[in-house]
Amino acid sequence: SLPDGEFVQIITHEREIRTGYFVKRRKIQKKLRTGKRRRELLEKYGERERNRLNDLYHKLANKIVELAEKYGGIALEDLTEIRDSIRYSAEMNGRLHRWSFLKLQSIIEYKAKLKGVKVVFVNPAYTSSLCPICGSKLSPNGHRVLKCSNCGFEADRDVVGSWNIRLKALKMWGVSVPPESQPMKMGGWKPTRYEINTLHTING
Repeated sequence: SLPDGEFVQIITHEREIRTGYFVKRRKIQKKLRTGKRRRELLEKYGERERNRLNDLYHKLANKIVELAEKYGGIALEDLTEIRDSIRYSAEMNGRLHRWSFLKLQSIIEYKAKLKGVKVVFVNPAYTSSLCPICGSKLSPNGHRVLKCSNCGFEADRDVVGSWNIRLKALKMWGVSVPPESQPMKMGGWKPTRYEINTLHTING
């Protein structure tokens, strides 16, 4: 979400990349139970996955900083508690996903400083559960959709989260935001879309 209220959707295909390499490793593990060749192949594709994701994160960070240069700042979720709270449990996959996001954040912060773009870290508490229009608690209204029974606001939960983070960041920067005159309905917003491409094949 940009300061002027515009929404941007950046398509990265990260999930497809991770899934592709996961499937590749599973095939290797089933075909080769033990041995040097098995270890070498797993290391090979593990390194390729890391390199491809690193390339993706840098390209994504470049696009975010490029957009932010027009507005002067970037707001990111404060995920620093992950460093101290990570544990091997049923939540491990989600935590590893957040670790990846933490790495992306560090790249964004580094590139933003090079361009003179300020970065603020926002506490993400309640950003995906409270209405950004009136502050009431949101309720599920279909797959990934949240709705406010008080004012009628309705949007995808990612839109809700980014909108509330934007509002918190603007408040931290001392910028007043006028309230919306009309509640937004699902489908009432059309994000600008960008796609990040990484030229790489999994096979081979």
